[in-house]
Amino acid sequence: MILAGLLTAVGALLLCFKLGIRKCLYFDVPLDIVVTLGTAWFMGGTYSGVMAAIVAGVAFSVTLYIVKFFTGYERLTASGWVPVPGSISVKRD
Repeated sequence: MILAGLLTAVGALLLCFKLGIRKCLYFDVPLDIVVTLGTAWFMGGTYSGVMAAIVAGVAFSVTLYIVKFFTGYERLTASGWVPVPGSISVKRD
């Protein structure tokens, strides 16, 4: 149950990294909701499935929070994506 939740969260995080994690972090709250409710819907029907979905949602949410805190994110504006620094500034060329 815990392993299924963690593997689901890792899969969702890998997808965010492929799409561009700093841009995905701008939409962290909607992504948390989609991952938590989506996994609950897919794994629903059993107690262990719902618990795995809760573990996946919590793991995904905590990981996004930590990554956003340390690396920052990119905010979408009318002129394009604007970087917002986190606690650790990473120079980008």
